[in-house]
Amino acid sequence: MRQALLFLVLVIGLSFISLPTYAQEKGGDDRTGPYDVAQGWPQPLPDKGYIWGSTGGIFAETPNKIFIANRGEIKLPDKLPRNFNGFSGSLGAAATGITPVFKNCIAIVDADGKLVEAWTQCDHLFEDGRGPHSVLISPYDPEHNVWVVDDIHHQVFKFTNDGKKLLMTLGVRDEPGNDDKHFKRPTDIAWLPDGTFFVSDGYGNTRVVKFDKNGKFLLTWGTPGTGIGQFATFHHRRSEPPRLRLGSGQQPRSGVR
Repeated sequence: MRQALLFLVLVIGLSFISLPTYAQEKGGDDRTGPYDVAQGWPQPLPDKGYIWGSTGGIFAETPNKIFIANRGEIKLPDKLPRNFNGFSGSLGAAATGITPVFKNCIAIVDADGKLVEAWTQCDHLFEDGRGPHSVLISPYDPEHNVWVVDDIHHQVFKFTNDGKKLLMTLGVRDEPGNDDKHFKRPTDIAWLPDGTFFVSDGYGNTRVVKFDKNGKFLLTWGTPGTGIGQFATFHHRRSEPPRLRLGSGQQPRSGVR
């Protein structure tokens, strides 16, 4: 199925720079497939005087239900530049450099980019930080539970699909660490078919942390460096059972385990 939707984070974060279509290798955790850039997507927020903030991540559960990890909303200045296009890039400052209002941090839009739902009950989780870093759903979970990574507060959350119940919290808010109960700026998650999952702990610890399906710590590996099993800025991972592909944000290589 052609998924022309997960380009959205690029649209928001890069202020609508046109990108070519890339063929991507298929795997158990393939999140995009080929994509095209859609101009003017998503639609403006309904809150007058505010625009989308920086986008941490995006996940299309269906073509008509797309989760956006929105790092709050940005209040518009009284006087807008002539080239203002509805997004922060045209304000002459990066969205990450503007202090947001932590509202609509987990947003759900339809295929047309219209905001149809926002988990405002979760906004308090991201206050005093920079908002959610990524939003994800395991490809093996029949209940489609939603996972959110908050790198600044060093936490990982698991919600029911409707966002009404917080099922699991990993990590201790504002307590970075390098043990079985703490993270230091985690970034991403990958799953195996049995529910086992891996957290890339990532910006601070350059390690992988493995948990069972219930969130019980199992093991960890990875140290700073450029050798085997070492990473610089460990940013992302992708499961292709029985292998786990690991990507570093600063090294021109990836690891396979």
